[in-house]
Formats: sequence, C-alpha cells, structure tokens
Amino acid sequence: MTSPPISDTHEVAEKDYHAVRYFQFGNKPDASYILTSDPLSYLKAWFDNRISQEAEESKKQPLKKAKYFVNLSQEFYTAFLAVKMPSKGVLLYYSFLNLVKAYLSANGREMETTEQEHHGLSLNSNGNGLKLAKSSGQGNGTLIFQTFAELLEQPVHSSAGDILIDDILQSLIEIHGLGASLDSWQGKPKYLPIDLHIMCKNRKQLYYELSYDKKQDKRLDTTKLKSVSEIIKNEELGRQNNKSYYKSIKFFDYNNDDQGWKDAYQNIVKEVNNLNITTLLTRGGYRYYLYLGTPRLHRLCNTLAFAFYIGSVARYRPTLNETMLRGKHRAIIEEAVNACPKQFFYHLAGHITQEVYVVPMTKLD
Repeated sequence: MTSPPISDTHEVAEKDYHAVRYFQFGNKPDASYILTSDPLSYLKAWFDNRISQEAEESKKQPLKKAKYFVNLSQEFYTAFLAVKMPSKGVLLYYSFLNLVKAYLSANGREMETTEQEHHGLSLNSNGNGLKLAKSSGQGNGTLIFQTFAELLEQPVHSSAGDILIDDILQSLIEIHGLGASLDSWQGKPKYLPIDLHIMCKNRKQLYYELSYDKKQDKRLDTTKLKSVSEIIKNEELGRQNNKSYYKSIKFFDYNNDDQGWKDAYQNIVKEVNNLNITTLLTRGGYRYYLYLGTPRLHRLCNTLAFAFYIGSVARYRPTLNETMLRGKHRAIIEEAVNACPKQFFYHLAGHITQEVYVVPMTKLD
C-alpha cells in the first residue's frame, strides 16, 4: 500500500524566529527593529560608533563628514519647528539637504571639493515645477539630487522634462488620502493599500504574496496589476472572499545558512521593487502601498523635490508664495510640511545604516 502524497507546506517566512519582511533599506532578512523617537540623534551615535571602529584615518573622514551633515540637518529641523510658513519651507529643505549629503558622504561621495556642488534642481520659469540641472556649472561638481537618485537606484533624467509640483504633491504618500478627499488630484487616487508577506514553501523556497480589499477596485484603477503579470499572478487562495490575492510566479531557493538567506532575500526585494511599493511608518509599524501610476522619482527624491520647491518659492518668488499658501494646494502643502519630515528621517536613516527604524509604542506625541 503506497503512502499518500505529502502536501506542500506554505507559511510566513521566518529566520531565527524573526518574521522576514520586505524593506528597501539593504537590511538583513531577520533584521531587528531599531526603536527610536529621534532617528537623527540615533544616527549621530551610530556614526560615532562606526568612527571608533575604524583604524585608518582615511576611512574615518567620510564618516566624520557624514556625522557633521546629520548634525546640521538636526539643527535646521530644530529651527524649522520654531517658525511658520514660508520660513518653514526654507529650513525644511536645508534639513533634508544635509541629511542627503550625509547619505552621500557615507556612500563614498566626496562633498568637500574645489568643484562647485549643485542642488541639481531649479525653479522653472512658470513657477509650476522644477528643472533638472544637466551639469553643476563648473567642472565635475556633484549634482546632489541626481546623485541621490542614482544611489537609490532610480535615476532621473532631464530629457523627461520639468518635474511639475502637481505631480510631486500627488506622489507624496503622506498626504495622498487628504488630497483625494479634497478632490485635489486629477483622476483616481494612485496608492493602493496592500498586505505583503514573504512566504516559504517547505522551508526551501521563498516567494511573496500580496493582497488588497476588493472594495478598492471601485475606488482605484487596479488594472495595473495585470500589467505586471510576468512576475505576479492572481490566485483565489480561499482565505477571505473580500480580498484579491496575488502570488509571485518565481520561487527563490535558499539554504538555511546566512548567505543562502541573504541571496534569496535580496532577490525577492529586487523583484518586489519593480512593483513600486512604498512604505509608510506608523505607530503600529510599516504599512505597504502599491503605486498604481508610473513614478518618475524615488519616494525620497520626491519628498526632497517638494521641500526644494517650497523653500525656493519662499526665497525667490514672494508673489507665487502668497498664491500658493492661499490657493487650492494650501491645505495639502501645510499637511505635507508637517507629515513628511519624520517619514523622511526614518526612511533615509534606514538607508544610511541598512537597519529598520520604528517608532516606540511608548512615544506619546
């Protein structure tokens, strides 16, 4: 008598009793969370620790410069908290800019040269968007915005034209719901809230599943999911009738050693990145959203572009600034100015240290 076939086992992936989750930070598959209510202060301590571990002065210098820029970012943010718009916009941009320069320094980009560095952006002539610089103007100076985009593996190109402020605002996940409620966007909203799980099959292969509430089909244009049918397929998994499920077509083999896990996890992250999934940090952890458009900018580049725009308008275009703060975008701009900074700090700190930062549950404000 033959034994009945053994069915495959499918479960949420775990490594060393840690659930394996998707993040873009370059973190380990079983990364522990860094609980901090002040990611910039933590970053300075992290750089101090890294500097003390380096024996060679040549390796210490980029880290010292990065810490210097983090400190500037923190001081600009402290000043930002004490003022009102339009001054807020100027200080917010310089806070973001210096944290970006810390990221560039930590990744080996020289930020202290005789060549002129350039923000990489400028207001366009109409005041409705930004132009991308093609060069720094002199020699081989750093184009900060473009270099930032390259390090985040989503380069930007001036040939695509100006970056319009309406597009920048609509791509800010922090205010997308508010903008939709105020009918500020053309067409349907772009961000689809999803559940995303990295799964394992028979503890030998990794794959991923994503799902969303079917009620979103009426509110959003979810047909984009059909356009990525080469990497995910729709499946009725029979769990909840009110949800639509998608499963990765490709499975990634892994061994139980650290290198096997690392390789398989990196492959999954690389593939999921193609779906343009954005994370939003909340008190309860990270939530996932799938962007249903074709994003031109990485999420952090988009936030930096927003800060550059409002800061530049405040400095150079007083008439436009008055119009902007009293016009149709007033509510969402004010909300973005308040909602974006902490998201930017937590996410970019994660990219700098390749760790996952979360808000402590004990934080009350």
